[in-house]
Amino acid sequence: MMMLSGKAVRVSQILLWVFRIYPNFNLSIDIIFITLYKAFSAVNGFNPVKPPQDIAAGGPDLIYMALETVVFFAAVIFIEQMASQEKVKSLLDIKARRVAIAEEQLDNDVVAEKERVKSLSPQDTVIYCHDLKKVYTQGTGGEPTAAVKNVTFGVAK
Repeated sequence: MMMLSGKAVRVSQILLWVFRIYPNFNLSIDIIFITLYKAFSAVNGFNPVKPPQDIAAGGPDLIYMALETVVFFAAVIFIEQMASQEKVKSLLDIKARRVAIAEEQLDNDVVAEKERVKSLSPQDTVIYCHDLKKVYTQGTGGEPTAAVKNVTFGVAK
């Protein structure tokens, strides 16, 4: 019969508690333990007098999973509540961080093109772009940078 060293048993018990963070692990280990309860008992050298449905067979893991479910649910509710607050929304919302485009002096031909495009009907053009801009950010909290600002042009049919 194969015996594990005391160190290996201790490491396996520690890993068991680490993996219990995941509810799926608790459920699967209980299903395995309940179905193989008699085999585990025979290998470990004792005769099971309790049925597999007893709390000793899989109960501790199921109780832990139930408690874990409540904790995870509370964490999700807390995160959702925090995310719905305006201050947190403004920190998380990338769209809220807009680039302030300063009014600049435009060249005469740029102003003329803007006026020409304004006079066009979007239905009479093949391409119609009005005050187009593209903003990039560097990373999650980076400063927004405008790559293109106020581009206006139109191509008539």
